[in-house]
Amino acid sequence: MCPLGLEELRAVVRYELTNLNLLIVGTRTNQILLDNAQRKLCEIDLFSKGFAVANPVFDLYEKLSVKGNLMDNKLNRLADNERNTLQYYI
Repeated sequence: MCPLGLEELRAVVRYELTNLNLLIVGTRTNQILLDNAQRKLCEIDLFSKGFAVANPVFDLYEKLSVKGNLMDNKLNRLADNERNTLQYYI
């Protein structure tokens, strides 16, 4: 192999490693954003079925304290509204 071919090979390897690192960073960043949104959707579904979750991302207490005392039918609409908002976000 001639020296010029070796330099080209080193340049291609550096380029591919940089490309791989950028791909890993981009994938992890997008995954963090989607994981929280998907987890919140699952918690909203569980809430609408009457279950509670430990350490929730969907803060039901905040929603209830801001909107005040809600009747049962408004609680169902709260879950639907939050689900639609999150689906739009995703």
